[in-house]
Amino acid sequence: MKRKIKIALMGGDLRQLVVARELAKVYEVGVWGAWSARETDGIAVYSTIDQAIEGAAAVILPLPAST
Repeated sequence: MKRKIKIALMGGDLRQLVVARELAKVYEVGVWGAWSARETDGIAVYSTIDQAIEGAAAVILPLPAST
């Protein structure tokens, strides 16, 4: 059963998509960004940042990584 908490993910690479899919199992998830997600993944795909973050309890952003 999904919780009525919306989490928004912005941009990133396929790692963000994996996170979005896992979170979508429990929460309402909305994404905006350069990588492709499908609404059929249980994820709402938005065309603007404003739409994605509207009503979101949390926003997850990609972090740069270096080795």
